[in-house]
Amino acid sequence: MTNELIFDLPAPAQPEGDDALNLASYAQRAYLEYALSVVKGRALPDVTDGQKPVQRRILYA
Repeated sequence: MTNELIFDLPAPAQPEGDDALNLASYAQRAYLEYALSVVKGRALPDVTDGQKPVQRRILYA
């Protein structure tokens, strides 16, 4: 295909309704979910011993 033919093609149809997804909102939601999982998994001390996972690994090593 030549450049003229590629640029003459119609744009793909946009999904309507709930199927449409904005990249910015997806990235924001995905980052928030990741940040919350990091906080829960690494930064909060465990209820059983009061230590964070990194501290527990150092003590048991």
